Amino acid sequence: MEIKVENLSKNFKNKKALNNVSLDLQSGGLIGLIGPNGAGKSTLFNILTTLQKPTTGKIFLNNKDIVKNPSLMQKNMGFMPQKVPFLPNLTLKEYLNYIAGIKGIPARNAKMEIESLITKFNLLTVPKKQTLSHFSGGMIQRVGMCVALMGNPQIIVVDEPTAGLDPEERINLRNILSELAAEKLVIMSTHIISDIEAVANKIIVLKDGKVKYDGSAIDLMSKASKNVWSMTFPTQTSIKEIEKLGKVSSIVQTMDGIQARIIANQKPTANSINVKPHLEDAYLFLESEGDKA
Repeated sequence: MEIKVENLSKNFKNKKALNNVSLDLQSGGLIGLIGPNGAGKSTLFNILTTLQKPTTGKIFLNNKDIVKNPSLMQKNMGFMPQKVPFLPNLTLKEYLNYIAGIKGIPARNAKMEIESLITKFNLLTVPKKQTLSHFSGGMIQRVGMCVALMGNPQIIVVDEPTAGLDPEERINLRNILSELAAEKLVIMSTHIISDIEAVANKIIVLKDGKVKYDGSAIDLMSKASKNVWSMTFPTQTSIKEIEKLGKVSSIVQTMDGIQARIIANQKPTANSINVKPHLEDAYLFLESEGDKA
């Protein structure tokens, strides 16, 4: 599967949510979409999933125009939006059977697929009569993933799928998406950059509706290799003092003082040590470079 996005723009009244975005998205590795709030991530997803139309630009699925023929994308895609919709008065299996009916999955196949999905996402122990209105936020996220994967779609788009999940479920979901991405086109948006770092082959960074970076996670981290510093400050040092030295990636209080990671073009202090960047460091470096532009 291949999606080509060409010169895509989307305007909302006085705001340009997407500005001349061009991308080449292919199966064979998970694609991570990151960026600050308001960057245009959800708008891009809404257009890719045909929920919205672009103001200008084209999108092709295997060389076929899906703006003109949205059904081509709809029948190949599973989508989990940031806010998962559900019917609160239905039980888990009632709801998933309802979704299976909408997707046109035969009853016999639906039963087997539902059992497989609720096992995959650790929902087997849910009481049979418990309605979705009594599910926790993390459980609803997992229901949303079941819906997205139902029908074996070849394109999977998930918006903030790990929100509300405990660490064990986050890892399970990441592993499932990574496995699926070996053969399918999987795109994941998240604010938890460590989730992207763990599984993504390709990173897309959006800011102000524009593509700021499009490439591998390794290449993005290599850009910041000379700009990430680790250092220790006395316990009484204020955060404001530390922030004057550069963009702060992390601050941890230890027995020896305050351990900090800072993004800076020059060595911030005499005891600073240049360290290998994490993806979050590289993302902050990219953001800081943009702030100077």
